[in-house]
Amino acid sequence: MSLLERMGLGVDVQEVAAFEDHAAGSERAFLQRVFTPRELEWCRSMPHPAQHLAARFAAKEAVIKALAPFAAASFEQIEVERDADGRPSARLSLDGPGAFAVRLSLSHSDTQAMAAAIVERLDDGE
Repeated sequence: MSLLERMGLGVDVQEVAAFEDHAAGSERAFLQRVFTPRELEWCRSMPHPAQHLAARFAAKEAVIKALAPFAAASFEQIEVERDADGRPSARLSLDGPGAFAVRLSLSHSDTQAMAAAIVERLDDGE
């Protein structure tokens, strides 16, 4: 399998305003369906939680898109974390065979959040 056949790319952009109500906790069912307790705790600890919720939602969407050629994934199976040096990373808990390396880039302004994900399949899928 060539390198390009083992890689997937995903990009997503979200409006921060769409997460203002979520940041206030008024959309509890949505928050629990999309984010892990650790993600929610971290986002709520920040001065502007909606920016970070939007960025993590964009990251999950980007990872789902990047994984699409290889595996199906849902929000619950992706946890966006920060490495010891502060860089974003994604922990996957997918059903079925396959090992993947994920690279994430997140960014946000006052109004928009974006994420890009590159996924590499580390095995041949068998």
